[in-house]
Amino acid sequence: MINSHIHLIEEDPDEYLELLVKRMDEHGIAASVLFSAQLEQSLEDSAVREATKKYPGRFIPFLCKTVDISREDSHSRCQDELQTAFWKGVGELFLDCTDDETARYTDREGVEHIVRKPFPVKREDDLLYSWILRSCGQRSLPVMVHCMDPAVMERTLMKYPETHFIWAHADHGFYNSIPMDLMQEYPHLYCDFGVEFRFLSAKLFSDQAESWVIDHLRRWQEMCQRFPDRIVWGTDLFAWEDLEPKNFAMGVRAWHKIAEGLTDDQKQAVAGKNILRLTGVAEQGLRAHG
Repeated sequence: MINSHIHLIEEDPDEYLELLVKRMDEHGIAASVLFSAQLEQSLEDSAVREATKKYPGRFIPFLCKTVDISREDSHSRCQDELQTAFWKGVGELFLDCTDDETARYTDREGVEHIVRKPFPVKREDDLLYSWILRSCGQRSLPVMVHCMDPAVMERTLMKYPETHFIWAHADHGFYNSIPMDLMQEYPHLYCDFGVEFRFLSAKLFSDQAESWVIDHLRRWQEMCQRFPDRIVWGTDLFAWEDLEPKNFAMGVRAWHKIAEGLTDDQKQAVAGKNILRLTGVAEQGLRAHG
């Protein structure tokens, strides 16, 4: 299994990484896509680079923080980074934030912080974003995007047909009807799902699960069945509480519930092979995992 969506957090990152790897080992997760957060308060991409080297074969690094539209040197920094062969993708980029332009998080001491999501005013036409999206297409690097407006997602897909896009947490905020329609139309669109099922896990495993939760489960099983080569599983971890044993386990358990309705080939594709193919990472390059 490979988790396609984990953020490296700013608060005690070394300790966070150590516990993350421990949780991965406990649940049979061979590797995870790792990136920083595209927020005012987040670690630089150098921290992701160091983490990838510290735990060889456990992380697939994505470039994120360097794509900062508020910095004058962002373009040159992105050029320098993407000229290396180190990065296996770019993201998670805020293509828009129509849900909320700020994010709140509570640190380990219980203090709440508010940070800004630096999405471009011109969205997919921003000069830096445009360069990034075209460059990734030329370099065969996937781009993971946060997008809450399907119209923006579709415009982006139309303008950059050569780029493979991963629609981050596509199960969060949408039933699968919208992603399914776009995937049918645009073969370079992939969907990352899992965080909504992590949030819904208590309801999903209740003896009296609500009908809409069961319906959501069935819809995403259908997504995996219809597009088995274009769905990736990721739980969008972004806080210390996500590594609590129960919270981490429920996210993985939700995936196994969904996988009950899939063939072995479909399960293997969604749970790992698709993200490996997208990023160009060889399976034998991952650390052997017991």
